[in-house]
Amino acid sequence: MEKELVPILSITSIAVILIASILNSAFKNGKFTCNRYILNTYLYVVLAIIFISLILSILKYKNIFLFKSMSLNPYLFMFILLIGLLGTVYGIVTVNPQKVLLKHTFWLLFVLLITVSFLTTLILVLTLTAIAFARPDLIKFSWGPVLFFALLAIIVLEVIVLLVKGYKPTGLHRAISYIVIFIFMGYLLYDTKMMQVRAKQCIEGSADYIRESVNIFLDLWNIFLRILSLNSTRN
Repeated sequence: MEKELVPILSITSIAVILIASILNSAFKNGKFTCNRYILNTYLYVVLAIIFISLILSILKYKNIFLFKSMSLNPYLFMFILLIGLLGTVYGIVTVNPQKVLLKHTFWLLFVLLITVSFLTTLILVLTLTAIAFARPDLIKFSWGPVLFFALLAIIVLEVIVLLVKGYKPTGLHRAISYIVIFIFMGYLLYDTKMMQVRAKQCIEGSADYIRESVNIFLDLWNIFLRILSLNSTRN
């Protein structure tokens, strides 16, 4: 067996185990069950990360480099990627969780698109998650609107900065990245709190682990991308 195939086979084995665990834990009579709500959500989060690792390993094994291989302009490609992500997230949010096949189709598309630019910030995520579970009383429901308008304001500011100063990294770009990281740290705590609330309020047929896991996954993704941008501006 080629040495390069070992990681691919190992990751595939883990993915198979996770899929079997999800089928056993998250479903009852072909539908999502409310049992083990939080566990099932995190199983989907981990499975998404495993799928991303698998796809990246296969691309590396085949010596395929996305931006070098594609004929599209990289900026146009990233714009198309963003539109695709927005479309898949919209599908995940709006599709009824009882339409299991369609829900999972949108989730797989989301994972494939997010693979282009995602790794993980494990230590930070584990720390914030531990805080959310240890002291949920510190996280308030009022955070939701505050985080939303803070994120909206920072997006508008970033667009203005890009139009005025261009993409060249500056101290202001770094400051914006720090603010965005802070906002999504808040979102990670808030989404974890809301997951705990929905787990308690869940009734059979209403569980939506795809949407739940994507909420957390997007928090991780945005934190990681901003950390990457900080590293790039430092270099």
